[in-house]
Amino acid sequence: MSKSSSKGARDNRANQLNQSHPSYWRSRGVSSGEALSRAAQPPPALRDPASPVDPTSDVSGQSQDATSQQAQHRPSNKSPVKAG
Repeated sequence: MSKSSSKGARDNRANQLNQSHPSYWRSRGVSSGEALSRAAQPPPALRDPASPVDPTSDVSGQSQDATSQQAQHRPSNKSPVKAG
């Protein structure tokens, strides 16, 4: 956007990028009534809050203790490195 754009143009652009504003939905082809309804809803991230994070779990959901115990029982796939 150019530096000389009007305040109205900047405000309109900001509204079109804001899911909580009807202009966002109207700029995506939704009717005015539906745009008002959608703008009144909380954003998806606020509708379905994530479950609390367990700092002792890895990405698989297992605790670090269980993961480290499994690693102790697995054979290593690494072959020795030969010095050259």
